[in-house]
Amino acid sequence: MQFSTTVDITKSRYPIVYSDKILTLGSCFADQMAEKCRKYLFQITANPFGVLYNPFSIAYAIQAMANEDMNVPVVFHNGVYHSLFHHSVFSSGSQMELQNNVQQSIIEGHKALQEANVVIVTFGTAFVYALKNLSLLVNNHFNEPFVVANCHKLPPQNFDRYRMDVQEIVDLWQSILDYFPNKHWIFTVSPIRHLQDGLHENQLSKATLMLAIEQLMKKNAQRKISYFPAYEILLDELRDYRYYADDLLHPSSVAVEYVWEKFASTFLHTTEQTEMKRMNKLYLNTQHRPNIPNSAEQAKFQQMTQKLYNSLLPNHPWIQQTTPSTDYTTKKVPRNATDDNFRQITNKIYRAIQPQPRHLTQPIPNVNYRPIDRHLPYEDRVKEVTRKLSKMLKINS
Repeated sequence: MQFSTTVDITKSRYPIVYSDKILTLGSCFADQMAEKCRKYLFQITANPFGVLYNPFSIAYAIQAMANEDMNVPVVFHNGVYHSLFHHSVFSSGSQMELQNNVQQSIIEGHKALQEANVVIVTFGTAFVYALKNLSLLVNNHFNEPFVVANCHKLPPQNFDRYRMDVQEIVDLWQSILDYFPNKHWIFTVSPIRHLQDGLHENQLSKATLMLAIEQLMKKNAQRKISYFPAYEILLDELRDYRYYADDLLHPSSVAVEYVWEKFASTFLHTTEQTEMKRMNKLYLNTQHRPNIPNSAEQAKFQQMTQKLYNSLLPNHPWIQQTTPSTDYTTKKVPRNATDDNFRQITNKIYRAIQPQPRHLTQPIPNVNYRPIDRHLPYEDRVKEVTRKLSKMLKINS
């Protein structure tokens, strides 16, 4: 007995292996898939310009990254400077900082695009917004309305809204495919519905995107171009609101995991399955935070992690940026040396898997673990807790 419609997916002729470098572009669903890849320590860069939704803005971002240059329109709204070609994570109260963030994204995007041999593109909507009130621009280098990647909550009367047609998308993206003929392009349509477009217009928008992708695949049948039916899986195979988040629009964590498993079985090489388990084990180990850092059990755990790390490093050098300076194997190590070395490895993995752009990430805080000594009498433990809380709250006790 079958209780759902199964989406049949053909195994890809161009499987992804660990040596591949991957770039994901598009909607927040692209970020979710990228996050899954990071947990298995794939070499992946996600959305150097932040989340982008429509085919025009994604194509323009690729062009800017390829040329390593972009004329960025800047607006000042509610005390913040915004780039209309970037997501709001790049925005800043300082115009100079915004420009630095944008320039860094272009540099890092250029590097990621040049190195990537797999590009995953997720279209979110066929609707675009063109800024018509050019007087809003801080740097008015534009003489006519242009499509923006993000409206940054500017009043809607400043924009013209329209839906791109199929041929417009095909012509735009065909030029990109011609420019990068040797990359493996994986297209998807985001399963996240855009209710602000209206339910009916959202369906028209998604259909437009699917028709455009279908035409691109037919025109480029001899090239490495694939389609992954993420939209169909969520709306047909998982047709139940229990697979959605609280907003009833975004997929739940269970749904994201299910779609990821479908993606992995379709595009990831079967020979990588065992290696993926070991890489994920290393990722999980580096996320572990001990209750008692200096215990024998923790030292054993660190040695096991070091051994796993050393076994993976020769074939996967990107998981580290500097060589570990301390060996776990000796018992005669200085106090906290194992902790310091373990944190070094954790930081290396953290830097390797962090979402792009890298300048927006922060290093793992160097937490000083000093748990309460549980062997103290109860009254002394209470006093110790009170003392620490008072110090934290800056209360003179």
